[in-house]
Amino acid sequence: MIAKAELRQSLRAALRLLSDGERATASEQARTILREQTVWKEARSILFYAPIAGELDLTPLLAEAVAEGKTAVLPGFVEETAAYEAFAVTDLGRDCLPGKF
Repeated sequence: MIAKAELRQSLRAALRLLSDGERATASEQARTILREQTVWKEARSILFYAPIAGELDLTPLLAEAVAEGKTAVLPGFVEETAAYEAFAVTDLGRDCLPGKF
């Protein structure tokens, strides 16, 4: 069985080889697969990530989750504690501002 760290490294390497267009297509395919999953359909709360260059973009699912009334959260850096915390997103324009990663 492949270790989780090895799997992540392998996937990141594969994603780096994709063109922007291929990555966009892969992102849409991933979103489609997620939308069809029972766990997605039944989820009341979802912790998302903000993609950095080279990662799959699931951001449209964040907007969909908010529109469906699901609790959608993103990690946010808190200067006072120098740590990340989960923050609820209710308004993408207001709650999703660039920050420290």
